[in-house]
Amino acid sequence: MRGIFGLAAATLAAFVTGSLARPLVVKPGGVENIVITEHNTINSTSSTSKVQAVEGQNPLQIEIVNNFGSNPMYLYITGTDSNGAACLVGPDGNFFYPDAGGSAIPVAIAGDIKIPLGGMGSTTAITIPDFLTSSRIWVSEGELQFFTLLTPDTSKTTIVEPSVSNPQDPSASIKWGFVEFNWDKGQIYANEPTRLK
Repeated sequence: MRGIFGLAAATLAAFVTGSLARPLVVKPGGVENIVITEHNTINSTSSTSKVQAVEGQNPLQIEIVNNFGSNPMYLYITGTDSNGAACLVGPDGNFFYPDAGGSAIPVAIAGDIKIPLGGMGSTTAITIPDFLTSSRIWVSEGELQFFTLLTPDTSKTTIVEPSVSNPQDPSASIKWGFVEFNWDKGQIYANEPTRLK
């Protein structure tokens, strides 16, 4: 299974969605231009006050090959841990839990969440420390912006991801793509990335 995921992940950097996919004029905006939908959010299923660090009992190593270009490329990994908490995987291979500071309005995620990829043709190895579901591996040419907020009715953390359908999204001018996957109970499921021409 790891080999199958490795193939899917290795081709991830070869595609870009969003601004290249359609002749659309983008004007990146600020937090006031973010549109929050079920398609660009990851919601915690556990209360943020109960989140505990995951022990890392079930690591998954993936390798990403940069077949895209020589401009700075970055990787981001988002999902929910085995406790149901929305998180990202940091460059140190640990889960990073964003803090909305109690805000019901999106705030930029502060912290080191981007993983730099090596130059054209290089392979970057990443370890996901434990099971991660509802997940995405993002590849971008330039830095993406992720936001977080506390859902008022549930007091649970939400991660707001870049939106391909919002031409005023703060990351609208960045070339990016993602592959979705679930790493749960020793099994991995991943969709196949599409290559744009």
